[in-house]
Amino acid sequence: MSVSTMRKLTVFAPKGQEDALVRRLMRLRCVQVRQVGDDEAQLEKHVCEAQRVAAERRLAAVSEALELLAKFSSRKGIVQTRNQLDIESFMAERYDAATEAVQKTLQNKQREGECIAQINALGGRMHALAPWLMYRLQLSLCETRTCEIMLGSLPAKTVIADVEQALDECCAEITDMFSDEDGEYIAVVYHKADAATVQRVLAERGFIKASLKEYEGLPREEYEACKQQIADLQAELAQIEQNMFDLATMQDDLEALWDVENSALTAAVTKQKLAETGYCVVLEGWAPLSRVDKITQALQDAECAFEFEEPDEDDPAPILLRNNKFAANFEWVVGMYSYPKYGTYDPTMIMSIFYLICFGLMFADVGYGLLLALGGFLIPPIIKMRDGLRRSFNMFGYCGIACVIGGVIFGGWFGDMPYALMVMLNIAENAEQAAQMAPFFNGLQLTLLGSPVTLNPLNEPLSFLIVAVGFGALHLITGLIVKFVLLCKDKHVFSAIFDIGSWLIIFSGLGAAGAGMVILPKIASMAAYADTVKLAGIIAIGVGVLMIICTAGRSAKNPIMKFFKGLLGLYDAINYAADLLSYSRILALGLASAVIAQVINMVGTMFLDGPLGFLIFLPVALLGHAVNMALNVLGSFVHTSRLQYLEFFGKFFEDGGEAFTPVAHSDRYTEQ
Repeated sequence: MSVSTMRKLTVFAPKGQEDALVRRLMRLRCVQVRQVGDDEAQLEKHVCEAQRVAAERRLAAVSEALELLAKFSSRKGIVQTRNQLDIESFMAERYDAATEAVQKTLQNKQREGECIAQINALGGRMHALAPWLMYRLQLSLCETRTCEIMLGSLPAKTVIADVEQALDECCAEITDMFSDEDGEYIAVVYHKADAATVQRVLAERGFIKASLKEYEGLPREEYEACKQQIADLQAELAQIEQNMFDLATMQDDLEALWDVENSALTAAVTKQKLAETGYCVVLEGWAPLSRVDKITQALQDAECAFEFEEPDEDDPAPILLRNNKFAANFEWVVGMYSYPKYGTYDPTMIMSIFYLICFGLMFADVGYGLLLALGGFLIPPIIKMRDGLRRSFNMFGYCGIACVIGGVIFGGWFGDMPYALMVMLNIAENAEQAAQMAPFFNGLQLTLLGSPVTLNPLNEPLSFLIVAVGFGALHLITGLIVKFVLLCKDKHVFSAIFDIGSWLIIFSGLGAAGAGMVILPKIASMAAYADTVKLAGIIAIGVGVLMIICTAGRSAKNPIMKFFKGLLGLYDAINYAADLLSYSRILALGLASAVIAQVINMVGTMFLDGPLGFLIFLPVALLGHAVNMALNVLGSFVHTSRLQYLEFFGKFFEDGGEAFTPVAHSDRYTEQ
């Protein structure tokens, strides 16, 4: 429809009132605050970095707590209820308890990590002690007055007798304590005088000394002590888990706290955009003209001075699109390309109509369209979607309706499923007979110029291509008409007539000449006018070409250059032809969805006939058509958007606008 008229807002408030001012504007949800310029020497940037950092820290803590408690919450599913939040009441009665719950949650998580780390460490200690459970001496006892004791391991399958034989000349005793696939664990007692020899013999055989210096008691006692500590820690983990379940009952309060802290962060970030003097703060922003009265009333109740100004060319305003309920669902599609420049035309309404038609042509199928429409309109209220996501779903819901209409016209019912089922259930012998028995499922039957035509992309791809190119011609001409009107509104009538009108005359002439040569001669009542219409079309083409040659080079001063630039202006005909050919992708997408659906139906019905075959057909159809629908919804969305962005917007759209983003209280979890 149009781009909302904006006003620049400037507010002066006493120093110390900036927080109240910002939060008042956040409640209004209709003011975009911008950075105040520092071109004035007496203005300084308002400093509130500490508040921002503190708010970020608190918000991060709440976010982490919510994430931790999510798996302990009894509230499951994708449906989320947003409770009404009275901020003043929450701050007075529940804020402290919610903050304490966040702290306890994080403390429990930290302690859980410490317990797990301790359990892992104790498990490592038990693993180290396990081979020595039969050892009967204190681990702290490593030597006597004359002897030394050494614990360690030899490689697996080492013959202890061979080691003892090598130590026959030494005063040493080896005790085999334990063996497994990792090695032979032994205790060696030897006289100090033979220490060097014993250590050399053992080293030659791969002996690894056990590191048990941290233990003092008997191995079994140390092992059992570790085991008991692990049991105590596991009990503590169970208690922590129970604590988390208890804390999860406060999820509503923690979600409200998240919105409160996120609002505090928004306020702090917004205040950083302000400027200040020694006595006051200065706020600048944008507001829609339609909300000026509401903002005025709110600011009059505050201790501040303010004024509204019209935007100027050097200071472009942000863009707030204003469309009816239907077209508003397509605003995000325009935003994916670019918002229109402030003061220019908003194409959302007219684009939405062509978008539906194009999407319906690309994905013309009654079955898929019904599923898309049901999902687009029923899912948002069920899971309580926000406005932005809800509009996206609703847009696809409207596209689903277009697909249903296209499916009726072009004969798409989950591909050719009606015919496939009729053949499988022995209602018809083959697809041709099924089509004769139920022609309605084959698409709209027309008689054009005395010849029967079925608008089915599989049976009549050429007819479907003509429809697609015809839609493309209408789409492109509409874009040129919009440009023509916009130029006239901007008082560039000469450019409108000779830069745009000339091409409209040429296209009208082409249509008239084509009708006079192909269509009218086949209509008995109109055949007599065929030559006249053809001649009028040729004349129109000549007039349009002459207009281009005479005016396209008007910027050149040299008459010869004017002429050659005028001829060069006819080169745009190639661009228009290329744009028109781009619409052949509608045929490609239409054939792709129909052929894949037909293959799925064929695979599902090729094994058995009758009711038993239907049981096999059902899972094949469900899976296959689900994949086909996902692929072609994506493909139709991408290519429909492309045709709008390049072929349509390229004729008139002035981009460069930035979306209007008013400051507002956070409402992810609550309504305020």
